[in-house]
Amino acid sequence: MTSACSRPRRVRAALLALLGLAACSANRQSSTPTLSALRAHTSAPPAAAPRAIPEVEVVFHDGKAFARENGREWPIAEVGRNEMLWAPDGLRFAYLREASASAPLSALSPEPRPGIARAPRAASMRATALGSPSYRIVIRNIRGDSVNEFPVYRRGKPSELDWIDNARLGYLAPSDPSGDAYVIHSVESGEVAEVHRGRGFSWSPGRKQLAYIGSKPAASVRIGAETVWPREAPPAKSRRRIVGPLTWSPDGQSLAFMEATGAKGTLVVLLVPDNKEGDLTWPLPAGALDAENRIFWAESKVTIGKTAFQPRFAASWRRVR
Repeated sequence: MTSACSRPRRVRAALLALLGLAACSANRQSSTPTLSALRAHTSAPPAAAPRAIPEVEVVFHDGKAFARENGREWPIAEVGRNEMLWAPDGLRFAYLREASASAPLSALSPEPRPGIARAPRAASMRATALGSPSYRIVIRNIRGDSVNEFPVYRRGKPSELDWIDNARLGYLAPSDPSGDAYVIHSVESGEVAEVHRGRGFSWSPGRKQLAYIGSKPAASVRIGAETVWPREAPPAKSRRRIVGPLTWSPDGQSLAFMEATGAKGTLVVLLVPDNKEGDLTWPLPAGALDAENRIFWAESKVTIGKTAFQPRFAASWRRVR
């Protein structure tokens, strides 16, 4: 039989046990992160993004070029925008600058580096050109920093200076008693890489191949260093001559031109310049060789006339693939 005094102890013990369970439950709940705490943790601001590298841009004021960076501007060339020739990659430009009149001739004709061929020049060529001003090709990067500077092939101002690709520059050298010449320089070294003597220089689309009329013999057509027309050596007293410009097809694979023998004219189409099996020729009517006429391409068709829409002669063929 339980005594009356023991009941209050049991009740107190039960109450203490219940209080202990409640405390443990509270401790367990408080150790678990709340949803609001998770949100606060995961929505913390991200680390600051790295600062973008400032880019240099080229601007023009009154026709002069300036580089701009972070609001600061400075001049990058001593010539106007129309005289600046940009490389295909847009990272460098070139222009012509007249050299000092007191510059020694030796400075304009540096000795070639070992392993690089240099086209011969006659003493008479040097003497003839002494009275002409000399020019240098200047190359700078987009910031205006000097990349290279070198003399042109002959005294006098060259024409048609332009980039062939990012590594080479070409131009038509001033005429002299030896004839016209197209000159190609290495941009990195400034050395003369190629000299092509002749006339009627014509680049294929994309500047992949250079065609021109050779100086010896005058009736030859050359692509680079190779003679592609005539296919066989003509007689010593041949009256053949090339009339008008050399015209590349739009795809840069074929070449067309007019050839005259006395008063007779012939249209020549070299479908594959390095393979005579693709040669096509047509006799031309009277008047086709007039100086005002040009050659125009339209797929597998060539027309001759003042314009592509006023043909005086047309020739077509079916390509065999």
